[in-house]
Amino acid sequence: MKILFSPSEGKTTKQKFAPINKDSFIFSELYKKRELILKEYNEYIHSLSDEELNQFFGIKNGCEYVVNIFEEPTCKAIERYNGVAYDYLEYSLLDENSQKYIDKNTLIFSNLFGIIKADDKLPFYRMKQGKNLPNIEIDKYYK
Repeated sequence: MKILFSPSEGKTTKQKFAPINKDSFIFSELYKKRELILKEYNEYIHSLSDEELNQFFGIKNGCEYVVNIFEEPTCKAIERYNGVAYDYLEYSLLDENSQKYIDKNTLIFSNLFGIIKADDKLPFYRMKQGKNLPNIEIDKYYK
């Protein structure tokens, strides 16, 4: 059985693992395609003014989220996201076998990263749900 989970706009700042690479994600053979979106995202956020960043991220002080997504430390996706569903899951309180089951059987639909597994490694980032990049409709790209 697979568990489908949505991401959350809220994210933790945990840092446990090295920056992303082709082995960070499910479907590692498709990393080059995912990398294209991540490069576009990275270049785009670095090209925006402070006001444009605030609008793109949907918050004040958007400049705090301008990082090089390829150099940021990572953590498991299931630990990166927070919010109501993640709070109720209480992943950190589960026993080791339950965590392993969640890691291998939970799929999360990320606006920026596409389909990921709970144990895929994600850097800290910000992207408002439903947002696209100027030249790419991300949801259509991942389909």
